[in-house]
Amino acid sequence: MTDTGELSLYLASSEAMMAESIGKPVEGADYYTLYGYVHGLGRAYESEPLTDDETRWLFELIDNYRGRFPIKQCFSNSQRLLMHADTRATLFEDKTHTLAYVEGYAISFFPLHHGWLTLNGKVVDVTLRLQKEEMFSRKTALHRRRLRDRVIGEFHGSRQYYGIELTMQQIRDRVTRTGRWGTLLDEWESGWPLLRNLGTRGADEGPHGEDETDEGQEPDPGSTAPVGGQASTDEGSGSLLGEGRGRASSSEVARDSAPDADPLAEPGEGAG
Repeated sequence: MTDTGELSLYLASSEAMMAESIGKPVEGADYYTLYGYVHGLGRAYESEPLTDDETRWLFELIDNYRGRFPIKQCFSNSQRLLMHADTRATLFEDKTHTLAYVEGYAISFFPLHHGWLTLNGKVVDVTLRLQKEEMFSRKTALHRRRLRDRVIGEFHGSRQYYGIELTMQQIRDRVTRTGRWGTLLDEWESGWPLLRNLGTRGADEGPHGEDETDEGQEPDPGSTAPVGGQASTDEGSGSLLGEGRGRASSSEVARDSAPDADPLAEPGEGAG
């Protein structure tokens, strides 16, 4: 079992430290920063290997996607792959396989704001690279060599994940508002809609209520920004956690009606 205590303690202590400095919580919420939001509404994700069936399904999806997963673009990488699965529902819709987007914090060498996917609740991190000593022996042909340095279900105790599962509709709303892939939790461009709307919901009720909406929110220049700490793994800047610069086209948001088209495929090899 992965030791997630270190990351949980980091989030709790960071929230407590910032609470003393800020003096009051986010308006209408019971937390002070992004640390507290993730710690209160999120959960730890443990290391668990994928089954052969899950592995086969995942790599069929990745092969069909045909894109790369550049470093420092965790939000874009994860959201684009999830969107690809959604727009190819006739190929990848399977009641035994549930792919979801999670955003929160991960520990690699140090805690950082991060986005990843889960397959049936198991971590699939296509962005962060593993060190050689962290890699598992994967002799089966089900595992592609080019992704053997990523977390595909199982990971050693030096890695930790703690986050909140977010919905496809929230991703679509974010891209529609900003024209960009990027963080949903630290969405400074629209005034942090998720953090401001979900601050008082208990963790046992889940992060997304049916009345929750984040569409059409405008930034509030007079408000206190939710603070989040380490730099984001996506490129660019513009908030306390950073913001990805990759723009999303309308074809990447709408469902693809042409089965042969691949609007999500990245044109270049990318870094990493």
